Parts: sequence; structure tokens; C-alpha cells
Amino acid sequence: MGLLSIIRKIKRKEKKRLAGASLFVLANKQDNQGALKPAEIAKDLAVGGEGGFEGAVVGGPGEAADEAAGLL
Repeated sequence: MGLLSIIRKIKRKEKKRLAGASLFVLANKQDNQGALKPAEIAKDLAVGGEGGFEGAVVGGPGEAADEAAGLL
């Protein structure tokens, strides 16, 4: 099961409880053909939208995950 599927299920079951929660998604592997763009992921997860999550979706190449993990 992919991350998007898991978050969709969480959103359906826990929407009220998670109201105002922050979500940060690192869309790494953006250099791979067919990768979802950060804007597509943000729209699908309702990040920054009405009734959605506060947060950000950022993209980068595969190596970006290591760099981002060091920042967290």
C-alpha cells in the first residue's frame, strides 16, 4: 500500500481529529520518469486547501531524502 493510500484512509477516518494538523511530504525521486509532481500530491492530499492539512510538499532527486532527513 502506498503512502497516498494510507493518508487518504487516515483523512477519511480521522478528519475531525486531525483538523489543523501539519503534514510535510518529501516527494523524492523526482528525477524518475512518471513520478507524481509535488503539486499533484498536494492537491490529492488537500495540503494547503480548504479543510485539508497545513503543510508542504516538496520535490527533489533521490538524494534529497538523505539531506531532508538530516534537517528533521
